[in-house]
Amino acid sequence: MSGVSVFRLLVITGLLFAGVDCLAQQKAPPLSTEQARRLVIEGMNAAQNGRLADARLMCEQAFRAIMSPDAIYCLGRAAQAGGRVAQSADLFRRYLDLVGDQADEASKKTITEHLAKLSGAYSEVRLTAPDGAWLLVDQELVGHTPLPGPMLLKADSHRFTIELPTGRFSSDTLVIPEARSAQLNLTPATNGAAIAVMSLSPLSLLALSPPSLTKSMRDSIWRTVGHALAKEQAALVAEERLHMLLQDQSADCLNQAMCQESIAEKAGARSVIHLQATGGKDEKQTPSFFSVQIYDIATGQEAAHVEIPCNACSTAMAMSQLGEGVRHVIAEANNRPRGMLAVTGKPAGARVLLGRTEVGRVPMERLSFVGKHSVTIEQAGFQSHLQETEVVLAQTTTVQVSLKPDTRNRKRPLWRLFIGSVVLAGGVATLGTGISGLIVDNQCKDGLPPVNQLCADGYYNTAAIGGGLVGAGLALSVGGTLLLAWPGSTSGPASRTNSGDLSRPPSSNHPSQASE
Repeated sequence: MSGVSVFRLLVITGLLFAGVDCLAQQKAPPLSTEQARRLVIEGMNAAQNGRLADARLMCEQAFRAIMSPDAIYCLGRAAQAGGRVAQSADLFRRYLDLVGDQADEASKKTITEHLAKLSGAYSEVRLTAPDGAWLLVDQELVGHTPLPGPMLLKADSHRFTIELPTGRFSSDTLVIPEARSAQLNLTPATNGAAIAVMSLSPLSLLALSPPSLTKSMRDSIWRTVGHALAKEQAALVAEERLHMLLQDQSADCLNQAMCQESIAEKAGARSVIHLQATGGKDEKQTPSFFSVQIYDIATGQEAAHVEIPCNACSTAMAMSQLGEGVRHVIAEANNRPRGMLAVTGKPAGARVLLGRTEVGRVPMERLSFVGKHSVTIEQAGFQSHLQETEVVLAQTTTVQVSLKPDTRNRKRPLWRLFIGSVVLAGGVATLGTGISGLIVDNQCKDGLPPVNQLCADGYYNTAAIGGGLVGAGLALSVGGTLLLAWPGSTSGPASRTNSGDLSRPPSSNHPSQASE
């Protein structure tokens, strides 16, 4: 082959490769809204028929075209069909966040049944990333920033990718901790890398009442409180996880100090937000009054409280005011200074109360808010002890106490008075009968004197019976007397002794604990 022919062949080959490359770089024409909607329907049909790859592809194409709630629901159905439980639950939750009560009954049923089966190790991750980015988790499209709420992810290793007009940026593999809320910040870097910074958010439990609130109102309040906490770099324990933790507990668990502390410990929460919504004329109306109380787990005390009136407010206005109130009360609770309170003395196991709230048992050492406190130590059978003391920032304040036995005449319960009286009366009657039996022993039954030491109708032989009745009567009489005479027991403090500030001067610095 001549040199000219070789040259021509090379030129033609180059032109062919250039044309193929040019065609490859041409983007497919954008889908119309109608085409995207048809893809949503076809994607859900494919998921239902087990064509998982087709379902995922069609739902992703539809979502990239129109970003509608229906496209998110389509992605959720595709993930559900593929057995990706956490991803489908995350997409379903986001769909409900967007449509609220507008979701059709069939979709609500599908989502409710799926969320009810959710179990295992999952975590919520709130994302901060450039707006307008496509978000992929483990190379699968899950959303478009900014997300309306936290993502629900399986506690495992994950890789996050954001797609921007300037390029595609992926993080290193990150390990999501189990049952914790995290804040993830993704920032585009060079060479297709994304800088990922993840921090664990302080958690709070939400105790919402009354139970008669409609589901849509409850969902609105949960979202509002969650967004308010996010602005304070905190997060709520997911409602699904809280439901699982409370399954075997009493209905009022979160209103009992010991129970709510146990649940908070399992959830890794630092506080419980007690929120009561009242004032609507009926169950379907927007509440006109909110009461928010923050219970601090570390101290066992109320950290802050706020009341939020909102008369004749629309739902949007009520949620706005509630969100601002929650932010204010959370900030107030987080900024309260703390010290340590120690209670030592006798008897061990006596209850320690701050105000009316039990915070521990003797001996005790626990974080406490700075300031003056009324400390009560009480134990059944002892005189309770009331003491005013002051907790100082980053120091330990110690209260020493030795409870005195309660020697006062204590009131006897009515059941003991009744039973003691009956037993005593029965004992006296039995004793009298026994004595009578002893008296007539060896006497003639006809009551006449014996003739030649003989009785016509025989003798009474009642010594054994009389002796037994006397013994029984004595025992019953003693038992009845003891029931009547024994002093009543006390289930709480029988009496109270007061003292001034008897606590030792503060000692033992605890700066790390006080600055928690």
